[in-house]
Amino acid sequence: MELRERIAKIITSEGLTQSDFAKTIGTGAATITHVLSGRNEASLDLLTKILTAFPHYNTDWLLFNKGDIYKKPVQTTIFNVDENLVEPKSEPVNETDRKS
Repeated sequence: MELRERIAKIITSEGLTQSDFAKTIGTGAATITHVLSGRNEASLDLLTKILTAFPHYNTDWLLFNKGDIYKKPVQTTIFNVDENLVEPKSEPVNETDRKS
């Protein structure tokens, strides 16, 4: 899939017209029309604007057609722990909790 096709896919996925897409990313409608028609190549500035306005799209997918269209969710902890699987401790935690 060519870069212009990936840009068109973002526009379609977002449910926008080319004009609305251009406004959203802060560029002229003619710029988008020229890129999508193949007349002009997408500039680094244009790609940066797209990724800034739509950060949920995978940069590698947009630039290189590698990976998934959307970014993967970021893991918020260093451990994936299912709390239902953790058994409660059966022994007291410290000496004052122990019964003599």
